[in-house]
Amino acid sequence: MPASIALAEEFGDDLAVLFVERQGATSQEAEAFAYGKKWMGTTAMWTKEVPVRVPGNTLPRFALLSAEGELLLSGNPLAMKKQIEEALENEFDAVKKGPPDAPKAIAKAWVSYAKGDVGKAFAEFTELVAGGGEDGAAAAEALADLRNRVDRRLKRIAWMVENGPLLEAKDQAEALASKAGDWTEVADAAKAQLETLSGDAFQAEVAAEKELVKLEEKAAKKGLEKIEKNLAKFPEKHAGTLAAKRAQHLLAVLETMAD
Repeated sequence: MPASIALAEEFGDDLAVLFVERQGATSQEAEAFAYGKKWMGTTAMWTKEVPVRVPGNTLPRFALLSAEGELLLSGNPLAMKKQIEEALENEFDAVKKGPPDAPKAIAKAWVSYAKGDVGKAFAEFTELVAGGGEDGAAAAEALADLRNRVDRRLKRIAWMVENGPLLEAKDQAEALASKAGDWTEVADAAKAQLETLSGDAFQAEVAAEKELVKLEEKAAKKGLEKIEKNLAKFPEKHAGTLAAKRAQHLLAVLETMAD
């Protein structure tokens, strides 16, 4: 677990780390345990649902997936540290340079996407499609893939606007809007979410989340009990907000830790 936390801290948004509780604890008990170990505060996520099945029944056990969701490695992470690091380096390299089996022109467009410039990637793929030939056919498939990827990002942003975290939703919407280029439908969709977040109805939500994020950052470093007094006041102070619901959940986690 500490090694995986270190990977989450080292690679940030480039690597999604998901911990799966498989020893019978409730989600609340698992969260309480993680706070007690000071494992919170990174980009790592926690769940009880198994996203991918891997051979074996020993613990700990891991699965390393590629950016396309393909299983790259699995097994005991304690015995495979070097293999994991090498696989990550190869995967990051592939993302930067594009798929190794793709035509050079296609790979170049994927590099634009990897750098966050979705508009440039869209324009490059579209131009290749118009040119026809083998590159055009490959670009048509890549363009469909690109549309699916960006559509998933927009859906994720929309979900966060409705459920939180709002600040992350704002960052991701701004990133898409600023790099959409001439891809009008994407730019308009991202800007629409930004307009929603900047509306009067969301000002109280955003303010509450900013305050709660600071409390959570302190809890991750010093322990959840260090913010108990402020946390107890939070639901009433920010009544009706998504952050207030999260604060109530954290108070329940505190109770679990005290049991």
